[in-house]
Amino acid sequence: MKRFLLIFMLFVSFSALAEEDITPIGHFSAWRAYKGVQNGQTTCYMAATPLRSSQKREDVYLMVARHAGTKTDNEIVVYFGTTYHKNSQPTIGIDNQKAVALVHSGDKAWVKSATDEKNLIAKMIEGNIVRITGKSTRGTVLKDNYSLKGFTKALDAITKECP
Repeated sequence: MKRFLLIFMLFVSFSALAEEDITPIGHFSAWRAYKGVQNGQTTCYMAATPLRSSQKREDVYLMVARHAGTKTDNEIVVYFGTTYHKNSQPTIGIDNQKAVALVHSGDKAWVKSATDEKNLIAKMIEGNIVRITGKSTRGTVLKDNYSLKGFTKALDAITKECP
């Protein structure tokens, strides 16, 4: 829980960056990479939009963030595009492998443990498709599929910019 709160606070502070404080690093097939600085802390992230969604929504994407100078490497964040149902148990899976449970708050979700996150990143490097499932406040089960084409190159780019 402590890790979740730290990640949430870091992400909220990064989300507050003004647009002019964000610099594009590159575009790698399905993934785009960026770098931002706020209060002297550099954060790099890469994001993709779904190839396919079970229902059209605004602001749906998958992100991996690196916070330079901290122990927060390759943080996976899901933007669901709508608020999760309070009893939703969102999941993330790579290709047809077993899905991993996520924790959620509002319209965002994160991987519960650092070990699961590290394992997912390794699977994403080797995989083709990320599958994310969750339930909206209306009770609708929503499914999004993301391409992993360009994932490794984007990850390399943000790792270089935010070691």
